[in-house]
Amino acid sequence: MRGRTTRSWVPASSADRQILPGAPAPIAQLEEHLTLNQGVPGSSPGGGTTADVAELVDAYGLGPYAFWLGGSSPSVRTKNVRITMKAQVERLGECKIALKIEVPADRIIEELDNLYQDLQKKAKLPGFRRGKVPLDVLKTYFARSLKADALDRLIPDAYQEALKENDFVPCSQPKIEEVKYEENKPLSFKATVEIKPEIRLKRYKGIRAKRVVKIVREEDVGRALERLASKHAEFTSIENRPAKKGDWVIIDFVGNIEGKPFKDNEAKNFSLEIGSKTLIGDFENQLIGLKRGEEKEIKVRFPKGYHNKELAGKEVLFKVNLKEIKEKKLPELNDEFAKDLKFNNLEELKKRIKEDLEKYETEHSERLLRNNLMDWLIKKTPFPLPGAMVERELEVMIEDALTRMRYSGLDPKRMGIEEAKLKEEYRPSAERKVKNTLILEEIAKQENIEINEQEIEKRIEEMALSTNQKKEDLRDFFDRERSHLAGLREEIRLKKALELIVKEARIKEVTQRRRK
Repeated sequence: MRGRTTRSWVPASSADRQILPGAPAPIAQLEEHLTLNQGVPGSSPGGGTTADVAELVDAYGLGPYAFWLGGSSPSVRTKNVRITMKAQVERLGECKIALKIEVPADRIIEELDNLYQDLQKKAKLPGFRRGKVPLDVLKTYFARSLKADALDRLIPDAYQEALKENDFVPCSQPKIEEVKYEENKPLSFKATVEIKPEIRLKRYKGIRAKRVVKIVREEDVGRALERLASKHAEFTSIENRPAKKGDWVIIDFVGNIEGKPFKDNEAKNFSLEIGSKTLIGDFENQLIGLKRGEEKEIKVRFPKGYHNKELAGKEVLFKVNLKEIKEKKLPELNDEFAKDLKFNNLEELKKRIKEDLEKYETEHSERLLRNNLMDWLIKKTPFPLPGAMVERELEVMIEDALTRMRYSGLDPKRMGIEEAKLKEEYRPSAERKVKNTLILEEIAKQENIEINEQEIEKRIEEMALSTNQKKEDLRDFFDRERSHLAGLREEIRLKKALELIVKEARIKEVTQRRRK
């Protein structure tokens, strides 16, 4: 008999199993519902029919409780954890398969027997003492619920066993359909899932690479000191003279295209440094010469490739009102300036700046080296990409980008930024990230890289320092959220695989000067 709905099942651990409204309770949670006066609503003497079981499967019996990606750990199972089943594999693409799985009838009967025995120990019905309710009476009340619970346990386990026997590693949630079950007959179903591709590494040790070492000079320190001074500049309001390059101005503006307004075409009290190239085209240069309180019409043509299609390639007329001019005054670079920044003198400040620049260049050099090594491996190791992994990485990247914009005070909607455009822009980076991950996973597997508790503690300590949190709080979080702990463990494992590539590489150091 075929289930009537098709769905993508949501994975959940056994600890996350919850009773849905009207759903059969998992056996571990049934006890509080077992003191009955008028039977179970919806059940019938004799335990219902095969159609009842299919209805339960379709409605709620499997998906919310299934531990699809990590295997189940049901409380009542004490033996025969391994599912004896048959599985046929159908290739639907380079990274997609369909598993047609059949579980024998005797395995279903055994599972039901285990469930009834566990229930019998806990059940308390009118006229019977706890633990003394006959099995035939329990079957009268709980046949439908326990059949659904048996399928809830057997389908995930059979699916996991089929993956294991065929050496498949899933990278998406399975789509379970075509569930067929009749009493005293085998259970069959179809699971469609994306899997990780086979990675065949030709070589990952002894790769030739360059480490670029950039020398920090006195002029580099000087430029950094000037930028630091600029951040501590004072601003003085100008009353009489016109605006010039380098001034900060506050303006209101309204734009239109051929006399018609467009979306988000105006701004109030907009702060701008003339010459910073913050605004499009020569908008800023046309402010030069304006005095406080003056108005001017400014024409700007937007580039054809501008992200806002409404403005791309169009000439826009802006009516601008210059409300305020401020002149930036830089502090003198002397010992007093250094003392304001909590240093003893200017030389000590310069020394600290040089150390920070050298640290930055070292870290930047190592990132480039690792990227180049991974680029070489990606080029030499072609394999298909699972779409599900790429899409998940894209979602993370886009959400990070939007969060950074909002944190900087920018409104993605007002800027005309579309998610589809972001996906197109970030897809190459997402694909590269997935390739990196899969290659490093294979190297970690071949090298039998393991993670110990000391490495986990060290990483948690680093995270606590970088996020200004208590180490104990982070440790408690990972102890509670086991999936996050598994992710942290995998992060460390892949990092060790990358360190191995670097350690085994044949590296030549090249010295360069820093760019201005």
